[in-house]
Amino acid sequence: MVDTTQEANTAFRRQIAIVLMKESESVRDYCIYCNLVDCDKESEDCTMVQCDSCQRWARIPCIPEGTNQGKLTNEKQEYKCKKCA
Repeated sequence: MVDTTQEANTAFRRQIAIVLMKESESVRDYCIYCNLVDCDKESEDCTMVQCDSCQRWARIPCIPEGTNQGKLTNEKQEYKCKKCA
């Protein structure tokens, strides 16, 4: 017999959410613009930069217009995401 009360459903949903959170990858590893996390790292489309403020990652092709993307591949270039800029 399965308990189908509102309280039982809420408790079960909470358990599912906890398991999903424990088993998922860190959201910090996702591109902040397209949410892509795992792509061919050798591909130019997968070049990522990390925001110096919030430490979140962004794929260079996803960064909005107006950012000098040519300088972003230079290791000494500072980058701030749209949220932190």
